[in-house]
Amino acid sequence: MGTPIRATLNRLESLQAMRGLAAILVLLFHLMTIQREMISDDAVHELVLLSGFWERGYAGVDVFFVISGFVMVYITQNLLQKKAQNQPQNQPQNQPQNQPQNQPQNQQGYSVSAVFKFIFARITRIFPLWWVFASLMALYFWISYQMPADPFRISREALIPYLAKSFLLVPQTHLPVLSVGWTLIHEMYFYWVFALILFLPRRYCAHALCVWAILVLIGFASGFSQNMANSIVSLTSSLLTLEFIGGAFVALVVGKNWRKYARLMIFLGSALFISALLFYTHKGPSMLLWGRVIMFGLPCMVLLYGMVSLEQTGKLKLPNWSVQIGNWSYSLYLSHILVLSAVKRVFAMLDTSLPESFAPVFRIGADGVLDNLIFASVGFVACIIFAGVSYRYIERPLMGLARKQQIFKSKITMKAETK
Repeated sequence: MGTPIRATLNRLESLQAMRGLAAILVLLFHLMTIQREMISDDAVHELVLLSGFWERGYAGVDVFFVISGFVMVYITQNLLQKKAQNQPQNQPQNQPQNQPQNQPQNQQGYSVSAVFKFIFARITRIFPLWWVFASLMALYFWISYQMPADPFRISREALIPYLAKSFLLVPQTHLPVLSVGWTLIHEMYFYWVFALILFLPRRYCAHALCVWAILVLIGFASGFSQNMANSIVSLTSSLLTLEFIGGAFVALVVGKNWRKYARLMIFLGSALFISALLFYTHKGPSMLLWGRVIMFGLPCMVLLYGMVSLEQTGKLKLPNWSVQIGNWSYSLYLSHILVLSAVKRVFAMLDTSLPESFAPVFRIGADGVLDNLIFASVGFVACIIFAGVSYRYIERPLMGLARKQQIFKSKITMKAETK
C-alpha cells in the first residue's frame, strides 16, 4: 500500500518572494510590449525607456517553472518524511530494533488514492481562477469585437473548438483566449507527469527525472520542440520542461539537508540572472528554446537553492511586501493583461476627450517619455492593486471552496505554494 498524503507544510517565504519577482517581471514585459505597439515609428525618444531588462521580462515565466518543479518535490518529499516520523507510534512492538523506522515510507510510492488527491489539488488550484479571467478576457473581446476571441487570429468557424481548448488548457496552434494561459498548459503537463512519478518508490525519483529530461532532449534533437507548444508532441518535447526538472532536483538537494554556500549561491544566482536580463539580446529561435533555459533557468535554480537553504537556517529576512506580492502572484499573472488593456482604453479616451494641451500626456507615442512614464506607473500600480483585490475576494474564496469539496475527501494542504 502506498503512502497517504495527510501532513501539512509551513510556507517558504523565499518561494513567495521569488514568485512575486516573477510576476512583476512578466508585468513589466507586457507593459513594454503594449507601449512599443502604441508608439509612433518616429518616436525615437521612447526607445531608451523601452530597452534594457524590460525586454527580457518574459524570464519571469522561467522563474515560475523552476519554482513549480521545486515545490512539487519539496511538498511530497516532506510529506513522506513527516509520515515516516509519525509511523513508529503505530508500529507493532515486535518490530526488529535494527530496522530503520522510516525506511518503509521512503521505499514506497504514493497510493492511487493519494495521487488522485494530488492531481485534484492541482486542478482545483489552477483551473477556477483561470476560468474566471479567461471568461473576462472572452467578455472583453465580445465587447470590443462582438466575438469572444481575437478576430484577427480566430475565425468564427474555429471559435468553439478554440475556446474549448483554451478553457481546458489543451495545446493548440493559437495562444489561449487569455494569452498567458500558455504557461498553464505547461504547468498541467508537469503535474500529470509528476503524478506518475509519485507511484514510484521515492529512491527512484531522481532516476525518473533524469529519464524524463533525456526524453525531452531526444524530442528536441528530433526537431519536435517549438517556441510555443501547439501540440502534445511539441509540449512533451519543450525544453522548458528542463526548468521544472531542474527545480525538482534543487528540492532533492535541499531535502538532503545540503545547505552549503547559501549566501554565495544567492550572490551568484542573482548576478547571473540580472546579467542575463540586462545583456541577453540574442534574437532567433534559440532565444526561446535552450537559450532561455541556460540564461535564465540555470541562474534561477542557483538562486532558489541559496534562498531556500538560507531561509531554512533561519538567516534569511525578507520584507513583508515581497512575500505579499508573492501571495498575489497568481492573480497578478492572470489579471494584468486585462488591467493593462483597460488602462490602455482609458488613456485612448482621455487622448481624444481632453484639450490638446493635455492630451499628449495620455497619447502613447507622443514625443518624449512622459506619456510612457505615466502609462507605466498607472498600469503598474493598477495591476498590483487589482491583484490584491482579486486575491482577497476571488482567489482565496475559490481556494476555500475547492478545499471543502469532498470528491476525494482530500486532506492535502500545500502551504508551500500558491500557484
